[in-house]
Amino acid sequence: MGLLPESAYIGVWTNHNKGPILGSTLTVPSSTGTILIAILALIVGWTGSHLFDLVCFAIYQLRSSSNSQDGLYHQQQALLRSRLSDTTLLYRFLKVGFAWRSHTRAPLSRTLPFSLVALVNIVFFVVAGVFSSKVTSIDSEVIGRGKCGLLAGLTTLKPFPDWTPQDWLTGDVIFTAAYIMFRKESTYARSCYGNYIETEDEQCTVFTTPLIASRKDVRAACPFPEDICSGSAVEFDTGRMNSDKHFGMNAKPENQIGMRKVMTCAPFPLEDYSTPWTLEQKPALEAYMPLIVPNDTYKYYYLGTSLGYGTPLSEYTWVLSNISLSLQTQPYDLQSLSFYPRNLENSINQTMANESDFLPIVELNRTDADVTLLLLNKKVGYTGQVNDPWFTATVQRTSGVGIPEVWFSNESYSGIGCTEQYQFCNGDTCTALDGLFTYSFQNPPEIGYNAAQAATYNLLIQFADYMRIDNVYKFLQNEILLANQVVYGSFGISTPLEDSHWITEMENLHNISLAGLQFCTVAHAAPGNIPIRDGFNLHDFIVPETDPEKLNLCNNQRFRSPKYSSFSILGLAIIVAMSSVIILLNLSLQRVVGWVQTRRGRGWKRLEWIEDDVLQLQRMAFEGRWEGPWKGKTDEVPVTQRFGAELRRGRGGRDGEYRLLDLSQNQSLEPLDREQSLDSISYTNR
Repeated sequence: MGLLPESAYIGVWTNHNKGPILGSTLTVPSSTGTILIAILALIVGWTGSHLFDLVCFAIYQLRSSSNSQDGLYHQQQALLRSRLSDTTLLYRFLKVGFAWRSHTRAPLSRTLPFSLVALVNIVFFVVAGVFSSKVTSIDSEVIGRGKCGLLAGLTTLKPFPDWTPQDWLTGDVIFTAAYIMFRKESTYARSCYGNYIETEDEQCTVFTTPLIASRKDVRAACPFPEDICSGSAVEFDTGRMNSDKHFGMNAKPENQIGMRKVMTCAPFPLEDYSTPWTLEQKPALEAYMPLIVPNDTYKYYYLGTSLGYGTPLSEYTWVLSNISLSLQTQPYDLQSLSFYPRNLENSINQTMANESDFLPIVELNRTDADVTLLLLNKKVGYTGQVNDPWFTATVQRTSGVGIPEVWFSNESYSGIGCTEQYQFCNGDTCTALDGLFTYSFQNPPEIGYNAAQAATYNLLIQFADYMRIDNVYKFLQNEILLANQVVYGSFGISTPLEDSHWITEMENLHNISLAGLQFCTVAHAAPGNIPIRDGFNLHDFIVPETDPEKLNLCNNQRFRSPKYSSFSILGLAIIVAMSSVIILLNLSLQRVVGWVQTRRGRGWKRLEWIEDDVLQLQRMAFEGRWEGPWKGKTDEVPVTQRFGAELRRGRGGRDGEYRLLDLSQNQSLEPLDREQSLDSISYTNR
């Protein structure tokens, strides 16, 4: 994703979000991970066959009997002894039960339990195979590796007239990178935080937490005096965000911190604070209007004293020109004005550069929150009436492209006022909700942070500063508005909007700020090296971190990448350990049980197990056809007594008798008397 890490740490590490045991993780390249997953699948399959052998052995021994039994019993025992796969054994059992249906009692009901055992084993190991693959995933959590640090600061925020050529070069890099980042954050917010226009895609798997959910209250109290708001406010509250869980800043619990953001917005009657159109050119007009045209008319908005670099600029806050309004070509024109109470105090004391655009009137002044006013001009026409308080369009007339019955706004600007508040926590100890600049950007609040927590706080408050409403607006401006997505290209015509569309716009703005926090934490650890302009790349302007705690944060920043696979060490250990136990048990249990049976006078069970082995059954089949002689009749592998004796299936006689043929010595035998016992057969040469 451009600004995000391009490489990750390969080796063993601990994911503290899962704890020291469950979080023990092995990360490898995805190609190696594919091989390891295949090996795990083979191990699980191999283990499944050994476990099924154990189950068959146990069933065989439990039902073994020295009494005479029917043919179905002996075939079932032979199948249990055969070491067939579970799928093959399931088929063979069903086939045997069906074949005996007219030749013995209840063959199907006697066969069904064995079929169910085979079926359960099949299902169990299909599920086990799926879960064994869960020790990893395609988009695994990994630890980023790259050039850790932040963009080189300007001699920050000093007035533009005082910038040096080096300031402009650095500023060019910062603003270009910031614009790219804000665009990505906006796209991510639309794709991964809500179903606005775009759909979810693979980019939503980049962060350890795809989205930071917020509580939305559409009936919140007005963030200003009640009489200034046009109806209910909307409030978005993140609750306590955890530095590890929500931002991937991998750390032990005692080194994690909490952060909360609350954004409250409400429409207000902006036109109530404006003058009528007038020819009067008030002082400082040139600061707002680069080109002043004779006989132009103006409308002034009085929301508080306008500030320029921290000093009063004009008594009015904003001014609109009739000519500039008529020359506007975009469907929407959005303006943002912000007030940061503590920041203004610090700028006056020369301890911080001023960020405030105006000093608000009493009704809009908050000392415990940052205030932002969003002023919207709508030049677009809608194909239906719009009753949304911010996008209101209730005047009907023919559009400029000849479309009748198009609805337009009769307001020059409509306004929404927003407040932003922040809170930081250490465990259950938290600061009060307050404006961002209430907090020091260097020294953490006095709530008991250790050195690691202080470093985390220092980064998060900087990232929160980057993602203020005002900063998002400065880089994206009209691009912020979701309403742009339903405008008919250059025709200046739009689909009508819902009555509560302004809430959707505010939610998107809030989500962009949260997505930005996620991007910033990952980009700080290992930003991608994007080209800025010829000869300059982003990494050329990254100031490497030197603080040990911040370097540690960089070396432990989690994100997700399809280029790598991360495996749970515990999961691997469980699979290998359980597989080893099952396989070793299967290889040794039969010998141990046979020895115990012999010692306890139940050797016939051991003998039945041996005789039902496929090699012993084959021996007996050959002996039934007079092929032999054999030795090792109670061993795992019987062999012929004569060296190199050649065996045949035999040749049928007149009445179906078979002759023993030893072709190597041209021998022949007399036909077998049907009444003669197999035990009396003498394998002698004539």
